[in-house]
Amino acid sequence: MCPTNWTIQAARDAITDDLHLLFPLLPDPDPDVRSATAFVLAAATSEIQRVSSTLHRRLAVEDDPVVRVSLILAIAQLAREHQDENAPSSSRRLLSARAGTVSRWTFRAGAKPAASRA
Repeated sequence: MCPTNWTIQAARDAITDDLHLLFPLLPDPDPDVRSATAFVLAAATSEIQRVSSTLHRRLAVEDDPVVRVSLILAIAQLAREHQDENAPSSSRRLLSARAGTVSRWTFRAGAKPAASRA
């Protein structure tokens, strides 16, 4: 195994070993902490169902648009990486159900709304 791949795998395994430390950060008062936590959880290498369920539960109550996008992307990444055959349709469903969130996030991140692009 290539040393680089080994170090990446070791880091991802460490994330999985410390899920008990990461899950409590999802309801943190700081949206940046919640968003970063979703990003980190997307790198889990096992307990995928548990991680995905936890991210879905947080998404159901999350009100910050940037964090919602982070949660959606983390859920989609886990599903794709772990070869969930429903990943494409589930991701589309999440994104379409949260289309307003994605639009607000895109606008908030500095992109111009589609109607004003020319």
